[in-house]
Amino acid sequence: MKLASPPMPAPAREHDWLDQARSGDLAAFDQLVLLHHAAVHTFLLRQTRSHAEAEDLAQETFVRAWRALARFDASRPFAAWLTRIAWNLFLDRERVLARRGAMHSLDAHDEHSAALSSAAGTDPRVSHQERELDAALDASVAKLPEPLRLAFVLRVLEDRSYEEVAAIAGVKPATARTQVAQARERLERALAPYLEDRP
Repeated sequence: MKLASPPMPAPAREHDWLDQARSGDLAAFDQLVLLHHAAVHTFLLRQTRSHAEAEDLAQETFVRAWRALARFDASRPFAAWLTRIAWNLFLDRERVLARRGAMHSLDAHDEHSAALSSAAGTDPRVSHQERELDAALDASVAKLPEPLRLAFVLRVLEDRSYEEVAAIAGVKPATARTQVAQARERLERALAPYLEDRP
């Protein structure tokens, strides 16, 4: 289930493009989009479980970022700010779907499973048991409460520091650590039946 996170951009170049973009340079902002699009899309794919929805939300993330760039605090990481915008858009989308009584369809789950296999590189030697465990982990992560899911995805699946998790989630690093620990405990309980028979 773990998708490789794209490499982080060179800080100096990113800083220059940020300064230029904040002065209204759309070409510089386009460079920032190119640098961060894959990471934002991957983050949203983990949340939405749909390439199409992830792409729509990623585009909206960058539109919102462009509009709010003047309010961006340059002393904070730009990637964390983008991820926070993406997370808020995802939550807004979830609320709209909940009001409509909509749930993820099996088609969306199938698309997500295919997306994860594609992104992680499908190995025909991977056992049915491994695929079952991956699907159970994916479903269990999706069922975590929002704060725990965000912390777990950022820390464990995207390998971000607790400081980054805290900045994105708007909590203290100690709270981020607690949320990740709680998420792990819940996932261990949920996945216990799948792990009992494993060597």
